[in-house]
Amino acid sequence: MTRCLSPRAYWGLVVLTGGAIFALDVLTPSGAVGGFPYLALVLLGLARGHHRHLPFLGGIAALLALVGGAIPLADAFSPAVLTNRALALIAIAGVTFLAHRRHRNANPIDIESTASQRVAVLETALGNMAHGFSAFDKDDRLIAYNDKISEYFGYPPGFLRIGMSHEEIFRYRIARGDYGDVDPEEILKHLLNRSRNRSERTVERRLRNGRSHIFHRRPMPDGGYVNTYTDINRLKQAEKDAAAKSELLEGIFKTGGTGFYVADSEFNLVSYNKTYEELMGFPEGFIQPGLNLEEITRKRYAMGHFDDSSLEAALNRRRQNSALETLSENTLPNGRSYIYRRRALPQGGYVTSFAETTALKKAEREAAEKSSYLEGIFETGAAAFCIVDADFNLVQFNNAYENLFGFPKGFLRPGLSRLELTRFR
Repeated sequence: MTRCLSPRAYWGLVVLTGGAIFALDVLTPSGAVGGFPYLALVLLGLARGHHRHLPFLGGIAALLALVGGAIPLADAFSPAVLTNRALALIAIAGVTFLAHRRHRNANPIDIESTASQRVAVLETALGNMAHGFSAFDKDDRLIAYNDKISEYFGYPPGFLRIGMSHEEIFRYRIARGDYGDVDPEEILKHLLNRSRNRSERTVERRLRNGRSHIFHRRPMPDGGYVNTYTDINRLKQAEKDAAAKSELLEGIFKTGGTGFYVADSEFNLVSYNKTYEELMGFPEGFIQPGLNLEEITRKRYAMGHFDDSSLEAALNRRRQNSALETLSENTLPNGRSYIYRRRALPQGGYVTSFAETTALKKAEREAAEKSSYLEGIFETGAAAFCIVDADFNLVQFNNAYENLFGFPKGFLRPGLSRLELTRFR
């Protein structure tokens, strides 16, 4: 039961038990309780399984037995009291000695077994670590490592061995060219000086083979140190890919034919491109990151971009609609037309794109004018016309054609087949 107690609770129980026995011993007539109940303190130590505490607990029990028997001075030196106390002290000493000896003799095996288990667990843990690991003693000699180190630095099988110096490892890497075309002794001196710096530090490094890692050194109390190497190749590659994509998107954003602007959740301008600035016709230097939607709206209202009855009405409409997804078309006073689309961003704010349609609108107008002109000629001309599609179905005709062949009103219609026309005629 005592094994489940915390150290504070356990020692509290020891004090409480000793105090209760001592109080009972003092308050009862001499010899009524005797010194034997103090054995309970030793038994508590046995139950706890802490053999190191047994001599201490035995000593406390013996001391309390002597003091408890001596306090009632009238009977303290009676033969019965002396005999009882002597036997109690012998019992306390005997139980303490035998229990301590038993634990001491048994413990070397237990300690060795426990230590072996711990070493096995540690070796397994080191071998399966995702990081490279090495440890050196105060003399800069290798005392532990895992296979990730050899794999990471490309050491040949059997190169690393317990007891080899850090200098030997450095010389091998220098000879292999890991540090480039440098003076071997100069770089060795630099590396050894850096190695002797026992302070804790974390740095990012890149090997000549292109692999990147985070190096972390932590000193040990005995003067040695532990090195760990965390491979960050995938992270670095992901960073490169993200940077390339960002650069590509930035290029599209800045130079594309579509105008963009991005606003944050407070409706402040975060980014924009030149196309948006030119399409809106803002004066040079007006538009810039940090500009609020209200300031932009005021400027555009003054430029005649909105049909709202007042500036306040324009501001209210823009505030209400800015967070809504929108697809609409607009024409500016200078005749430039565009389609704009607004999308909300997951983190708040929105992005708006502007595709200019001025040329398309002009082409549509020109086409409509030509179509109207041709239709006028088609309808009022003296010549009879009819147009059929690839399947010889009627697409269009004019009054002259209808009158020429005497078709009754309403007979001719788009979609009429050639066979029906032929049958009628």
